[in-house]
Amino acid sequence: MFELIARLVHTGGLWAVFLLMVLENLVPVIPSEVILPLAGFEAAQGRMGAIAAVLAGGVGSTVGVIPWFWAARKVGATRFRGWSERHGRWLALAPHEVDAAALWLARFGGLAVLVGRALPSIRGVIAIPAGLARLSWPMFLAACLAGSTLWSALLVWAGLKLQAHYAEVGDWVSPLADALLVLGLMLYLWRVATRPQPIWRRLSRRRRDRSRPSEAPPPSGRTPD
Repeated sequence: MFELIARLVHTGGLWAVFLLMVLENLVPVIPSEVILPLAGFEAAQGRMGAIAAVLAGGVGSTVGVIPWFWAARKVGATRFRGWSERHGRWLALAPHEVDAAALWLARFGGLAVLVGRALPSIRGVIAIPAGLARLSWPMFLAACLAGSTLWSALLVWAGLKLQAHYAEVGDWVSPLADALLVLGLMLYLWRVATRPQPIWRRLSRRRRDRSRPSEAPPPSGRTPD
């Protein structure tokens, strides 16, 4: 994978950086931690401009995340809340947590998207809660572009500084991303294992128990002949 990406960036230039960053948001096996330091190395060799590489990475990353945001907006928080009521154990989300996330994104939407797009692992999923909260398209795109460009600038700068040692960027960024991914998976499994039954299911079970005919108590004393 590394050799293929290096060859594409070397031969395709800025267009390759742009397209790879679009795919990076759709195909997780194409990491930006490899694409952008390679672009920085190419810039250090004078084969592309550093600022142009940063912009290609930021714009490509923003374009790639649009389908997730669009899909989440189509679903909407109300429908997703219904899913959490019916399948909350597997979604690891209670209805009140969906409401809280929507309110939090509505309050800090632009800032949350900007920061989330500049963090490993989180940057790949922040568009979904933003879409559920129905952030406006201009706010989402502006915040996403700013955060994605910041992330691109950091990795292109690292590739510029390390030059021939650009592969080392992935050696310290990728473990951090993997650690966050493992932590998220462990948290998900813990919540699936410990989450109580939805309240509507408990109430339904209680109604069924109350509707069952109770056994009559045995008669006391002797019955007349």
